[in-house]
This record gives sequence, structure tokens and C-alpha cells, in this order.
Amino acid sequence: MDNLLEQLEQWNKNDEFSRCIEAIEAIPEKERGYKLTVLLGRAYSNLAVLGDHKAHGDDDEVDKELIQHSIDILETVWKQGENDPYWNARMGYVYLWDYRDCALAVLKDHTWNSIEEEEAAYLLLPYTEESYQAISAILDKRLKEFLETEFEDDPELRVARAADGKPPIIPDWDGPLFCYATDRIAQKGYKIKGAKRIMPEREEWGWESGWGFFSDDDMMDDELDDEKAGFYDIRDICRIDPTVVSLLSLPYGTYMEKNETGEWVEIEDDETELMTMQLDKIEDVLSENLGEGYRIVRDNDELSPIIEWVDWVNQSENDENEEAIRVEVHFEDGTEETFEKGITLRQIWHEDVL
Repeated sequence: MDNLLEQLEQWNKNDEFSRCIEAIEAIPEKERGYKLTVLLGRAYSNLAVLGDHKAHGDDDEVDKELIQHSIDILETVWKQGENDPYWNARMGYVYLWDYRDCALAVLKDHTWNSIEEEEAAYLLLPYTEESYQAISAILDKRLKEFLETEFEDDPELRVARAADGKPPIIPDWDGPLFCYATDRIAQKGYKIKGAKRIMPEREEWGWESGWGFFSDDDMMDDELDDEKAGFYDIRDICRIDPTVVSLLSLPYGTYMEKNETGEWVEIEDDETELMTMQLDKIEDVLSENLGEGYRIVRDNDELSPIIEWVDWVNQSENDENEEAIRVEVHFEDGTEETFEKGITLRQIWHEDVL
């Protein structure tokens, strides 16, 4: 892996971007991991703007399809990258060409003194209503593309057929409309057994309640995935099971199950995490590649707190002694753990623990 990374950096330095792409794409997508995915996005954006061996020269040619492909690649790892300065820099680089094109359109009558000045056109945009609307249109377009990519299971497209013919329970509900539920519940009418509320990834958007609902069979299904579940209107879930209404205002982190008499009882989180963990989402990674927002799955299948950040620490006074490097993992609850560099661990994205 280290040899490949060194070779990729050398090819990138020599403007051999196609060779970078061929080498990375020769690795199955599921095995690339975060770093290679970001480097693949970099290679496509550099190829789009510069071309191999600066084939574009001083012309103004930019391959828009390759730029879009670079964005698509980088967005596949946005969960890991949103707090990574390098990922944000790469995304900013590809979006910069959007702004440049916008600026050139607004400043179409401007005389440019050099190629460099023209490429920096976005810095000369005047703060006018015209430029404001142009930039706003770009941001709206990119947000729309992101939402269409990230939320392909549009909640409004999922219909809870098990609610057909049942009277509305909370017709005037003004809280977040969408919840996560399995198709067994929403389509086939299975009884709800468990309910868990987690902090939505994009709480500020206001559409997701954070609630997830599962039947008894779902909780025992090791192959439960997004093909068997999705977002539904929480009002329809309440029509299917009116007892859910009593749960809606409970805080994030709440896990409830129905007992034998059908009453909701709260379950301690650490007793139920494994039952609802999506096992197919667990991935093997080297200790140094642990990601922010993930949780470590320990050998006994217990889960660590959510990883806040990861650092490399050299425990030797000799900076060149790589054997003394340790991986220091800091968790959101304030605790930390240290691992040897290069050991294999298991991790799972925190939202895949339902």
C-alpha cells in the first residue's frame, strides 16, 4: 500500500494522471478505502483541468464531465471527508471551476491581461445583485445534485401501504416528517417491536426525526439493509401503530422495546447495539485508517464510542523510527485509546448502528 501511494504521488507530480486513475481503478471499489478514493477524485479533477503532461497547455479547456465525475467520487466518502481539510480542499478545487465560469460570464466584457488573471476571475466578481444571483444558482444546483445523489431513497417516494385505510392519528403534526422503518412494517404490516432515536446526520435540515422502527424479525435479520428499509412519513407509521405517538418527543439516544404485554420499556443502549447493528456495514481497516464518525467493533463485538479524531504519535525521540509510531484515537466521550500502527481493526459508521 505504501509503495502504491508513493508511486501515485510520483505520477501526480509528473502530470501522469491517467496512470493514477488506471492503478487505482484496478483495485475493486470496496477495497480502495478512503484515501485511495480521494486520490482517485484528485486524479480525475487534475486530468480534467490540466490533462496528462499539461496537454491542455494555456488553453481554457476544462472537461466538465471529468470534473463532475471527480465530484461524484469525492461525494462517496463525504462522511469521512467532511472534517478532513484535504478532502475539503479537493472539493473546493473542483467547485472553483464552477465559480470561475460564472465569473467569466458576468465579466464577459472584461479584458484579461494574462491567463493567470483570467483563471482568478472569481476574485474580481463585484458584489452586485447579478453576481449574487449567479453564485446562488450554482450553489442551488450543486445542493440539488448532492441531495439527489445522497438521498436516492427520497422519503416522499416511499408509501407505507400498511397504513392504507387506517385513520390519521396526528394530522396536525409539525415535527420532522420522516423516520426510518423497515418494509416489513411499512409494507407488510408486521408489528413494531423496537424503536430507536439517533441524532440525524443533517439535523439542521429539519426533515428527519431520527426515529427508526423495527419488527421482531428485523431485529434478528443479519442481512437487513437499505433495500429492505427506508424513510417513511412518520404520520403513516403512527397510523400503523398508534402507540408510537407516545415516543415521538423522547430524546436522541433512546431505545425502546415492547414487552410481552405490548408496553414500551426503555432498554439500556449497550445491551441492544449489537442486535440492531448492520453487520454488512462493518469494514476491516488498518489502525491508521480509522475514520472520524466511525465506531470500533471490538473482538467481543462490543462497540467503542464514536471516533472524534485520530492522531499519529511517535513514542521515540528518533523521528525516523517508524516502529515507534502509535495511532492515538480520541472519542467523542473524551476517552482515548492507543493502537500499534498497521494492525487490522473493524469499524462501522455510527449511523449504521440503529
